[in-house]
Amino acid sequence: RTGAEKHRASMSEFYQYIKAKRSNKLNTWMPQLKRKLMGYRNYFGLPDNSCSLDRLYSYVLHSLYKWLNRRSGRRSYNWSNFKKMLMYYAIERPRVSKRFIHVIGTRSVLIYTREYITEEPDAVIPHVRICVGSAQ
Repeated sequence: RTGAEKHRASMSEFYQYIKAKRSNKLNTWMPQLKRKLMGYRNYFGLPDNSCSLDRLYSYVLHSLYKWLNRRSGRRSYNWSNFKKMLMYYAIERPRVSKRFIHVIGTRSVLIYTREYITEEPDAVIPHVRICVGSAQ
């Protein structure tokens, strides 16, 4: 779980960033926003942290919608066109990494990947893959 202070600070930083960049051309700063969201997901995107990621993503979307519609006297986007714009810039909902435990000899290594597990989609316990070294 993301700490409350860091979460509020990140939300505030995204809000201020969107507010400051709203009058610029979208094709110059939307890729930057996408990279910022991906960086946040890569840093905080652990399996137990999906609620905080989803909360931040929805906050960023609503802030973006708000500030893009305040650029002139008339609305720039309705919600369906806003979603199309997000698809155009490939800004998608962050998905949480899956957890794999690799056991090598006597030590285990915890590895997070972005692969989706298809063998047991309803498994309660995460998959454990055991890699056995060469037999001696």
